[in-house]
Amino acid sequence: MTVKVNLHPDVCRDIEKFITSVKRRKSPYNLQEVTPNETGEITNLNVAKEAAEILRKVLSHVKGKDANIQVMIQQIREACRRMKAAYPYGPLISNVTRRVLYILRDEYQITKKEATPAEGSEGDEQPELKTGSFSAGAHVARTFNPALDSQLTSVPALHCGDDHRINFFQFKNNIMEHLTNNFMQDFDDVYKNIQKQAPEHIGEGEVILTYGYSQTVEKFLMFAAKKLKLTVVVCEAAPECNGHELAAKLTEQGIETLLIPDAMAYAYMARVNKVIIGTYLVVANGGLIAPAGTHGVAVAAQVHKVPVIVLSAMIKLTPTYPSTTDLNEFGRLRNPAEVLSFGDVSSASGGDCANWVSVLNASVDYVPPELIALFVTNDDVGRAYAPSYIYRLLLQLYNPEDSSL
Repeated sequence: MTVKVNLHPDVCRDIEKFITSVKRRKSPYNLQEVTPNETGEITNLNVAKEAAEILRKVLSHVKGKDANIQVMIQQIREACRRMKAAYPYGPLISNVTRRVLYILRDEYQITKKEATPAEGSEGDEQPELKTGSFSAGAHVARTFNPALDSQLTSVPALHCGDDHRINFFQFKNNIMEHLTNNFMQDFDDVYKNIQKQAPEHIGEGEVILTYGYSQTVEKFLMFAAKKLKLTVVVCEAAPECNGHELAAKLTEQGIETLLIPDAMAYAYMARVNKVIIGTYLVVANGGLIAPAGTHGVAVAAQVHKVPVIVLSAMIKLTPTYPSTTDLNEFGRLRNPAEVLSFGDVSSASGGDCANWVSVLNASVDYVPPELIALFVTNDDVGRAYAPSYIYRLLLQLYNPEDSSL
């Protein structure tokens, strides 16, 4: 039996604005729900951050005597279901949701443990709940909100779905504080934590090949160029040709840059020391869902024994596989007119070609893990990971109960 979940009207309006602005790919009306980059384009990181902000608002509106962890989980899942209409960012939004649910469950276990009477305590006397900082596992110590301190002593403990009685208001305050001060802050530190590892992976005088445009790759290479001399070969990534933008930005910073057609990637690979690319998603087996054309570059690198390094935010790691329905939306075809316009087809052979020519313009490639050497992420450890280690990272990020949303 499906339980109908009603979200707060303010949250519903935020979700609609979010979906609308993402579908437009720009933010011409200065919608606060999605913040564009310098060029006005919506980036993966901005979408993830704004989705997390909406989920934070969902939790902030969970109130009343019937509020408990089950209600929180149901409302978070419902908000995720609605936001996934923002094509093609559904899998990324699912990852943000899984991470929020992981934090929610973890905080619940911490608060429940704190609220459970110690062994040997008399009767059903409730232990005094700490109003200081909590410390558990991967969570950093948090300072309790003084504004709620005077209220918590008079608030009765509420059931949160099992026999343990916890102070729901303290539990919710811990959740909100962790999301605001830690989880949301992680989005702001993504580029900084990835780019600071650049000198460890790029040597003096090396030739780096990249594909298309990635803001993460751009900042990574620019940071390396401050300390090292390097040459960057940029594949233009047709038909979008957004590699032109990256080449222009690197040139402006005084970095020696060579822009080449995608077909020349194999020919230039023999002169390249490393391939450094971005990605849309990292799937459970260590493979990539990346811009169309990336697979050919990775194969050329394997033939020439050139290591492929992938730069990815942790939020792009997804516990699903490339064959699952959740990722099928990435397999949609782009507008064929980007490759061959209808007018060109109609004018060929007196118009007969239009009846039998099909133009397939793929949006993404799947790159298997055997073509990848290392992943550089924004985790606190600051080290690179082999594709075979991705499954361990997924266990640290998400709860198995949330694999399917």
